[in-house]
Amino acid sequence: MNCTYTHLCESERYMIVSGLQAGHNIRQIARNIQRSVSTISRELRRHHSDQGYDALLAHQQAKAKRHKPRIIKKLCAHSHLRMYVFGKLGKCWSAVYCSKTSLNVRRCGFYTKLSTPIFMPCLNLV
Repeated sequence: MNCTYTHLCESERYMIVSGLQAGHNIRQIARNIQRSVSTISRELRRHHSDQGYDALLAHQQAKAKRHKPRIIKKLCAHSHLRMYVFGKLGKCWSAVYCSKTSLNVRRCGFYTKLSTPIFMPCLNLV
């Protein structure tokens, strides 16, 4: 087993499907693709539907979920927080100072996140 975490790739998801179709249990599948049993269990729990486990659909869902920056979601959802942040940035406050003065703002990729195209619709609301 690897000590560092990596996302399941599409081929590993297809190996899970093959293992399930062959009647293998979760432990056997995990051993075959050299992953933790909990990783396989979590994958099946997250992406199992009435029709069973679909590797392509699971991969697409996981990929879509992975690409949502948190700062954008938070600032788009909370207008008072957005107004606070842009007000302070307009006064040339740094992201570090904004994050220290507000419990809800962290500086992780602050400036780069604000300039992404996903966030642009929110800029008009301030």
